[in-house]
Amino acid sequence: MAAKYGTKKWDDTYEKILQERLESNQEPYILGTPEWVYKYRETINQDDEYKEVGKAWDTVMAMGIGAKPEYGVYEDLHLKVCLSAGTCTEAKLIPKEAADEAPYFMSGTYELWQSIVRGETEALKATIQGDMTLRGDLAKVMKYVGAAKRLGELAGSFEAKWPEDLSPEELEAYKADFNALRDQLGF
Repeated sequence: MAAKYGTKKWDDTYEKILQERLESNQEPYILGTPEWVYKYRETINQDDEYKEVGKAWDTVMAMGIGAKPEYGVYEDLHLKVCLSAGTCTEAKLIPKEAADEAPYFMSGTYELWQSIVRGETEALKATIQGDMTLRGDLAKVMKYVGAAKRLGELAGSFEAKWPEDLSPEELEAYKADFNALRDQLGF
């Protein structure tokens, strides 16, 4: 049974799982796993450009990646990124209910996020074109457009694996692992 999100038990469980996964999995990490989210946070925090363009932006951004049942992702995947003074203070996979409560929530299909992470599409451009949805104060996002754009660029600045890159055996193991993770953390 999953620990309840927003509790110390949930946070402790997430951190324990993350540490185990970082020790047992090698880069590149599969997009949408706790270790990939951790790598994204570390990448943001090591980026001098983001430190500068994001120094005045304090917010919580949730992101929703559309389900992809053939890869074992039977429901949309959600992550939270907490930003403060040019750093990412937290980045985790979260339940949908928590994403719905974030001041900003960007969501798109698996294919769109894949295109963003690969550097083929800009997240803000996709939002303006209506391919991605953004809930929140768009005027405020536009005030920090440089920071928001850089976050999208950073998501694609390190190597990632995709479920479709896995062998059939690896894919089956990933599906089982991912759904066990969902059961443990309730996301």
